[in-house]
Amino acid sequence: MSIKQITLDKTSIEDLFTNDNLIKIEKKGYIEVELKNKLYLVFLKWGVNITSSFNLDNYLIVDNSNTATNPIFGGSVCESKLEYTGRHWTISKQFQNNSELEKTDSIERHIIEAEWLTSKEIKKTGLFPQCNYQHKNDKFKLSSEFIPSNTLGEVIWDGKYSVKKIADFIGDIFSKLNSSIYLDPSDQKGECYIEKVQRRWENLITKDTNKIWSELYTNSSIINGKRYASLNQILANIEKKSKHISLNNNSNPRMCHGDLIPEDILVNSTLTKFILIDPNPQNSDPLCDWSKMIMSIFLYYELAIQDKIFVQNITLGDKVSFNYTYSSCSLNHRNFMNKLFTELLSDDSIYLKQLRLYNTNIEIDQILLNAGLMAIAIVPFHMLEHKNLFRSLYFYSKGIELINSVL
Repeated sequence: MSIKQITLDKTSIEDLFTNDNLIKIEKKGYIEVELKNKLYLVFLKWGVNITSSFNLDNYLIVDNSNTATNPIFGGSVCESKLEYTGRHWTISKQFQNNSELEKTDSIERHIIEAEWLTSKEIKKTGLFPQCNYQHKNDKFKLSSEFIPSNTLGEVIWDGKYSVKKIADFIGDIFSKLNSSIYLDPSDQKGECYIEKVQRRWENLITKDTNKIWSELYTNSSIINGKRYASLNQILANIEKKSKHISLNNNSNPRMCHGDLIPEDILVNSTLTKFILIDPNPQNSDPLCDWSKMIMSIFLYYELAIQDKIFVQNITLGDKVSFNYTYSSCSLNHRNFMNKLFTELLSDDSIYLKQLRLYNTNIEIDQILLNAGLMAIAIVPFHMLEHKNLFRSLYFYSKGIELINSVL
C-alpha cells in the first residue's frame, strides 16, 4: 500500500517548509502542519540524507484527507487509512463480513495476503514491509509499516533515470526474488489465467449494462483500424498454441509476489533499495511476476491510471469498433516505456538472464502471451469498481494487441 504525493503552489511550499518545520522533519521524520485551513503531513523520504540546500524531491507531502476512508485502494476494494499508532505511521486496509465492499473483493483473499506477509518465510527476506493483522469475529484489518517513498512507477514517470538504469534495477529485483521466495513452495494453487479471464468476463457481462462487453466476447472488433477476432476466439487460439504455458497450472507451485508492477515497488531516493507491496499470494507461479511486469510496461500503466487515454468513435454491431488516443503530453513517457520494453527483452538484460536462470526453457513469446491475458483480466475490475469505460477498453485493446503479436 502506498500514498501518492500531492503538488502545491510555490507560495504554499514556502509556507510549509519554513526553517522551523525543516528542523522538526529532520528530527522526527515527519511533521503535521496546518496551512490555509488544511492539514498536511510532510515526510522525509526513505533514504534521504539532509543537505544544506533544500530539495522538494526529498519530501513526501500528504493531504491529511488521505487518512480518511478510501473504498478503492490500489487493486483492492476495501476501507483504507494512514494512521499514527503511537510510535510509527502505518497504512491499514480493513473489511467487515457481509459489507458492500466484501461483496466485490473477497475477505478471504486479504486473509491469505496477511498470513503470507506475516509468515517467517516472507519476513526473513526483508523484501516486504513489516505487517500485522487482526481478524476477530466478522472484522479484518491488515496494517503495514508506512514507508515514505515513491513507487518505481512514479520514478519512471518523473523521467530522471535512464532506460538502462531502470532496466538494470528491475533485473536486480528479479535477482533477489530468484534467490529468495521463488525457491520456496507455495500452498496455494492459483487459477490459470485463461480460466480467470473467462470467469471475470462472465461476471462483467452479467453485471454491467453496457452491451459492448458481450459484443467483444463474441464478435470481432476493429480497434484503431486493425481487425481482431472475438475474445472467445482469441482464448481458444491461445489454448491451441504449443508455446503457451498456462500460468498457475503447474505441478510445482512456488511462492511469488503475484502482482508485480512498478506501482507495487517502493524505492529509496537513490534507486538502490526497494520494498515490495500489495502482493497476491494466491498466484503460485513466479512467471506471473515476469509477465505482469511486462504487461505494466507495455500498457503504459502509470499513464492509464492517470486517465491520460481517450477512447472515441465507439460503434456496436456485427463488429465492435473504436479508436484510442493518448494525451499529447505523454509522448516522452511512451517513448521511454517503449525503449524500456525493448531493453528488458534484449538478450543481455539482467531481467532476461534472471528469467532464464529460473526457467531455462522459457521463450519470450510465452511471457508476452500471458502478459496479454493479464491485461484482459483486469478489465472487469476497472469497469465494475472504478466505473472507467475508457481505461477498461484501453486495457482490452493493449491486451489483444500483445497477444496478436505472438499468435
